[in-house]
This record gives sequence, C-alpha cells and structure tokens, in this order.
Amino acid sequence: MSKWKQQARGSVLIVSLVILLVLTLLGISGMDGTVMQERMAGNMQEGLSGFQAAEAGLRDGELEARVSLDPTTVFTTSCTGGLCEPADPASADYDVWVTSTSSAVYWDSSDATNDRNTREYGDNTANTSLQNVSRQPAYIVERLQVVERGASIVAGFASQPSSEWYRVTARGFGRNGQSQSTLQSVIRK
Repeated sequence: MSKWKQQARGSVLIVSLVILLVLTLLGISGMDGTVMQERMAGNMQEGLSGFQAAEAGLRDGELEARVSLDPTTVFTTSCTGGLCEPADPASADYDVWVTSTSSAVYWDSSDATNDRNTREYGDNTANTSLQNVSRQPAYIVERLQVVERGASIVAGFASQPSSEWYRVTARGFGRNGQSQSTLQSVIRK
C-alpha cells in the first residue's frame, strides 16, 4: 500500500470527527434556543395569569361597588377595610393605591396576611376562589370627589352630586407569585 493511501485514510477520520463536532455544536445551540423559548413561554404564561387574576379582582370590586356600596357606606382616608376616601388632592397621599410599607394601603407580593386595608377577591361578593394563582387578587375601592362645574376642588362637595363615582384598583398575582399586575377602572353608579 502506498504511503499516500495511508495518509488519506487518516485524514478521512480527522475530517469525519470535525464534521461530527460541528453537528454536535449545532445541536447543542439548537437545544439552547429551545430552552430559551420554553422559558419565555413560561414567563408569558405567568404574566398573563397575573393579569387575568388582576382583571378578575377588578371585576369583583366593580361588582361590589355597583351592588353593595351606596352614599351611606363609610369610606375613610386611612382606607379601613379597603374603602378609601381620597385625601386632599394636593397632598402626597392622594393616590392611595401607590403602596409603600408606610402607606395606608399595602399589598405584600409574597404573603396575603401582610396586606393592609385591602379587600380580597370573593370576600364581599359570591365569587368563588380563583384556581391556579399563587394567591387571590386583592382590591381597594375609592370614592372619588366629584366637583360640580364652577366649584373648587379644595372646597369639596358644596352640593350633593347626582351620582357616585368610584375608582377600583386591583392587584393580581400569577401562578408562582413572580408576576404582579395592577389594574384600575373608574365606574359611575
């Protein structure tokens, strides 16, 4: 056998190993892309679950505002029981739904027992608990000040408005609690 044929046999082995290595690297990179897409799909599902929970909480709060609340319902600036009377619009505490550990309303993302002055989904309506969420949505209801045309917002209610306006703010959590969604609506009764 000639020397050239022996060298050719060795080079075929090396070329085959290099091609096999390239195919292996392509397969691994394809698996990495698949794993990344699976994670993105899971995160999307988690976010949508939190959004849907917040929407259910919002609808629950709207139902309560339409059916159960009336002008005689007690709302306080300290948001007792999740029923909030907004403070002076010029104050820093006007947006009671913006939470911090020192604010009147507080949503704890990890533990519902730490929530302060919120209403839990279904507690005040006949709605049953949501499934596949890390915790039930919570909401607050604010009675909004209605300023008649020509009146001053600082003076408040000079005359009784003909209808009640409420702002419902709800927060929902996803399946594993990693996502939170906050939604608001204003309704007129």
